[in-house]
Amino acid sequence: MRHRASFARSLSASLLAAAAVLTGASCVAPQNAARPALSPLGDSRPIEATLPLRDEPAPKYYAERGFFVGAMGVATTLSNSDFDGNSGLIDPVSGLTIVLPELDPGVGWGLTIGYRGKRNSVQFTYAVSDHDDDFQGTSFEDEFKNYSLDFKHYWNVDGSLQPFVLLGISVPRVIIENGGTLGATSGDAAIQGLGANLGGGAALYLTPHLALFGEAYYRWAEFDRASSLGVHRDIKGHLDASGLGLRAGLTYTF
Repeated sequence: MRHRASFARSLSASLLAAAAVLTGASCVAPQNAARPALSPLGDSRPIEATLPLRDEPAPKYYAERGFFVGAMGVATTLSNSDFDGNSGLIDPVSGLTIVLPELDPGVGWGLTIGYRGKRNSVQFTYAVSDHDDDFQGTSFEDEFKNYSLDFKHYWNVDGSLQPFVLLGISVPRVIIENGGTLGATSGDAAIQGLGANLGGGAALYLTPHLALFGEAYYRWAEFDRASSLGVHRDIKGHLDASGLGLRAGLTYTF
């Protein structure tokens, strides 16, 4: 009995010692060794941090983009270098004569249709104005028509007031009342040609769709075709059709 009790005590003591060893080992936290700092001579490379990109705000354009229509008042002048009130055209084949009266500045109206983009627009304009003329003491009222296709480039497109430059081509046409004579018959005469426009102005957008505009331009042009009383002829040497133009009105973009 004494031997068995002694063996039991020895076994219990051994188990307690083993448990203590195991318990003590599990309670010890692992130790991390500190790394040495980089020396000035060490090989180092910068870290490129990748940051999330912020969304850039979309450009804000004040004017609506799309097709537009408009109406305007116009004022027009015609150079008197050839339309001097004393000269004329003569067709030696038919005997037709066309007078070249001096034209006073005139006013009238016009219509336009075009397309507006972010910073540019293109538009077709038809304008007509009435002009008092003078030819060797006689006076009639003539009509000046101008068909033009113009390109405009705008600034300050994020604001309501947008200045612009204008560049285009034009087809001027003047109708001279009782300006043609063939024998004992007289009638209206028409003279037309081709030219270029250069100018500028500004558009004031009351809303993104509705705008007031005003512009001034110079028209370089020559008349190269004349007709009256059924006779149509090219003009030798051409006639100066240059002049100033003013246009102001209202446009609506759909």
